[in-house]
Amino acid sequence: MPLYSYEDPATGLTVDVRREVADRDKPIVLKRAKKVPDRVGVIVPGGATPETDFNKRMLKAHHKKEEREGSRFQSKFDKKTIQKVWS
Repeated sequence: MPLYSYEDPATGLTVDVRREVADRDKPIVLKRAKKVPDRVGVIVPGGATPETDFNKRMLKAHHKKEEREGSRFQSKFDKKTIQKVWS
């Protein structure tokens, strides 16, 4: 099945959907199936670092960004910079 991109002009949201060729021009209905969780549990080998105010603010900021942009959210910082800031 080919992958088609659909855009909602009202919101600017773009969605990629795998559909049969015969169904490509049929309308699609988007429903929010799940809410992004407020907290995510992470198992860290060797113990976790204490939760600080900075960590709480960063988690909240990433949560808001992900709710707005969904899975398309990508940080403008590289992986090494993020690791350095969080350590």
